[in-house]
Amino acid sequence: MKLKTEGKVMYMENRFIRADDVAQELNVSKPYAYKLIRKLNEELKAKGFITIAGRVNRQYFYERLYGAGKEKE
Repeated sequence: MKLKTEGKVMYMENRFIRADDVAQELNVSKPYAYKLIRKLNEELKAKGFITIAGRVNRQYFYERLYGAGKEKE
């Protein structure tokens, strides 16, 4: 899925992180990764954002776990 934003093409796959990636990133089990994603999505819902089950916004994930703007490359 592609989104056009101000002349740029953004891919939705890059905007969200899935449980497999969360589990690998944090070296935790997949069920725990889902639990963490649910918690982060609840926080986003409370702020008025629309969420997708089993996925969380990649930027928000890195902000909450590592601090703002410190995405691991």
